[in-house]
Amino acid sequence: MKWRAMGVAALSVAMFSCSSDSDSSGNNANNANNGNNGKGDDTGRLVCDVGNAAFRDVDFTTLGDPIARKVLRSGEEGDCPTSYGELMARLREVDSEGCDSGPKAGIRTWVVSETAQILNEPTSYRAVVTRKCDERKEEDLFFSLFGVTVDRPTSPNVEIMAFDETVGVYNYYTLEGGEFEFHGDSNDFVQPGANQRCAACHTGGGLVFKELDTPWVHWEGHHTTPGSSDLVNGSEDLGSRASSASSLESLVKSSTRRWNEVRLTNAVAAGDVKEILRPLFCSVEVNLDNGSDFENSEIRRVNFDLLLDPELKGFGGISTTEAAYQAAIAEIGQEVPGTGKADTIFRMTYPERAFADNDYVSKLSDVVGDEFIRDVLMVQFTRPALNPERCALLDFAPAVDDSACCRTCSSGQACGDTCISADATCNQAPGCACGPAGALTGANITAGFIANLEAANPAQGSAAAELLANLQEDNTLQTSTAVVDAYVDACEARDQQEYMNDVMVFVSSLRDSARERHVFEFAQTMADDTIDAPSDARFDPTTCQLIGQGLE
Repeated sequence: MKWRAMGVAALSVAMFSCSSDSDSSGNNANNANNGNNGKGDDTGRLVCDVGNAAFRDVDFTTLGDPIARKVLRSGEEGDCPTSYGELMARLREVDSEGCDSGPKAGIRTWVVSETAQILNEPTSYRAVVTRKCDERKEEDLFFSLFGVTVDRPTSPNVEIMAFDETVGVYNYYTLEGGEFEFHGDSNDFVQPGANQRCAACHTGGGLVFKELDTPWVHWEGHHTTPGSSDLVNGSEDLGSRASSASSLESLVKSSTRRWNEVRLTNAVAAGDVKEILRPLFCSVEVNLDNGSDFENSEIRRVNFDLLLDPELKGFGGISTTEAAYQAAIAEIGQEVPGTGKADTIFRMTYPERAFADNDYVSKLSDVVGDEFIRDVLMVQFTRPALNPERCALLDFAPAVDDSACCRTCSSGQACGDTCISADATCNQAPGCACGPAGALTGANITAGFIANLEAANPAQGSAAAELLANLQEDNTLQTSTAVVDAYVDACEARDQQEYMNDVMVFVSSLRDSARERHVFEFAQTMADDTIDAPSDARFDPTTCQLIGQGLE
């Protein structure tokens, strides 16, 4: 087996693993009363010791999330929760508005296990918990518990994601060994080079739900997880059990859309073209999907979201058969490590373009335009996810001259030496220019890419040459449809068994690339195999033959 254990733990949604560098800070700040008769009043001063692993100075008295306001700055100095149980007890006192009908009020838990479903017996689990009180959105406060079992339904240690409405970001905390530690916020995690423990998994800055697409392999919904009911019933601190991950999917998508708005706004304000465009060129995150909807569903097609970006092709796939699939996985020696099973509970689990990246790209259209987006997506379009060659094209992004960049402040103050109103554009401010060769527009970004690519004189057939040709073409939106349709026709025309064998080599390559990421921390998350698939495996867009290093 090729699986390599990742030394850093990470979880699937609202879950993260953080180191314990410590450096506390905090002074005076805001006073906010939560309406609980003084019990949860924000004192305006830090009353808990909080370690700082964010690699920057943090004033904890200004953070606006519910943990900072109601726990870290609430009550008597030094009287702080030291475990998950104590934290939930404290919240029942200071965060009770709308949640006063009993100890489980407002609390909901989803259970995930990579082994309980496939082995059909209780094993170990992770619990993802929300607490919806005080008129908060449910996605504003998440708790994650590791390694829980039916006999031990909670853990003293907990990881926390808490939304700060004042700046539109999640703040990440741990309560481990009796001490709180802050690990940064969403903005920290999307900065170039961010690699602190939580950032290694929350690479897009927000909630991470790897198995976002139905049927949510390892979660509940289309299949009940043995022991999940007993686990949640074993502790009032877990509230009520969510029997389907569909509700979690809704929360994650809602939260992702909200955070992506903030993320894109911040990226444009910073003027770093690379970071503005990163989710378009690169797989910042990745989701898992499956080729079947139920445990006993047979494989009937190869889904388009494995083969193509959803912007290029929607619902559907290439026809195949269960027999062809079974022969293909036998050919590569597929097995779920440590289980003796050839497949996960839902057949053919594979990595795909993440919802978070796709949603960000849909918003990016307002910045760069649909034509530019299609130009990029058509580069090596038969490997839509985890494509390092397409990601490397970000190096051709034009630079921004900050000294000449128009910065419109909310107060409408200075733009360089020129004052402009808050609703003015760069072009309306004499002497101000944003981005390459003028305003930060799609046209100027495109021109900057073309200039940089032409100067590099890329080799024919390379990803860079492909991008240059796409950018120089005026109607990629129209021509790409015909190219994609011809590719699909070529795949449908292939011998089903030969095609399915190639598909599983392609899937193996994607799985290997995904396993390099910290968020894929459990061997049983995806099936493994005995082959060494090329890291650049993709299909020829004309013949639908698998190509890549070492392949004929």
